[in-house]
Amino acid sequence: MTQAELASYRKQLLDLRNRLNGDVSHLTTEALRNTGGEASGSLSNTPIHMADLGTDNFEQEFTGWTRGRSAAARSATRRSPSSGCKRSRTPVTASSVHGSSNKVREGPMAERSYRKLFWVLAAAGLVCDQVTKYGVFRWLYNGGQGDRREYVSNVFEIVVARFTGETGAGALRTWSGEQLPQVNHGALFGFLNEHVGLANALFAVVSLAAAAAIVWWSSRPSARRELGLSAALGLILAGTLGNLYDRLVFGGVRDFLHLHYYAREWPVFNLADCCLVLGAVLLLGQAFLGKAPVQAPAPAQEMAEAH
Repeated sequence: MTQAELASYRKQLLDLRNRLNGDVSHLTTEALRNTGGEASGSLSNTPIHMADLGTDNFEQEFTGWTRGRSAAARSATRRSPSSGCKRSRTPVTASSVHGSSNKVREGPMAERSYRKLFWVLAAAGLVCDQVTKYGVFRWLYNGGQGDRREYVSNVFEIVVARFTGETGAGALRTWSGEQLPQVNHGALFGFLNEHVGLANALFAVVSLAAAAAIVWWSSRPSARRELGLSAALGLILAGTLGNLYDRLVFGGVRDFLHLHYYAREWPVFNLADCCLVLGAVLLLGQAFLGKAPVQAPAPAQEMAEAH
């Protein structure tokens, strides 16, 4: 339907409304004029209700007008099929109507984001890792000889085995003690520790690339809307940054947690390694046990075409 036809219909409806208002005003005047008749006891000229007068005439006129417009529209459609109303390819929403104050509200799940949780876990894990490392190595410095504290007999102990004897420079390297601690130059749980400088440089580069990839992954909509995935990535980033800090400052990773069962030894590790392992477990759980992605509902365009 064209804009001109809509404007014509609107004008005719306004004319009918004005006529109806005039009829109501006239009926009101007649009712007030006949008030004297009621006072004298004559009620023959008083209408039962103002709306009852003139209703039949208005309905007849309005019905005739609508029938005429419908016949004209059908005739125009038969004469020119291409000028009829075309099926709209654009879905109409409340927010697409000009001047409308209504906004399309998305579901609560679509708006939920766990981006803050990701950064909180990453920052908290990094801080806790460095606080425990500096605190334990200062606590068990023992004049550069190192020490150990056993908490579960033949199972778990905190150990700082020894220091290198080299004197460090800078507050970040010497806060725990004047001598530099013995560090792990390899990867998680001492992997490739025997290659010293080469292994440390290699894993420092790998850590930088991994941290950048994790931050990018966490920014994806599919990741920030998943609680488990955001938590896993936050923990992995915390462990990665914690060990990367050690590699850049100390030339290797400081380890002090020791699990063993009598003579059966487990490599010494730290809190950053715990974050890495826990994050990896959560990531695997998310991959195998996570909810399947919810399919989006049928687009409004398909619904419009179906009609």
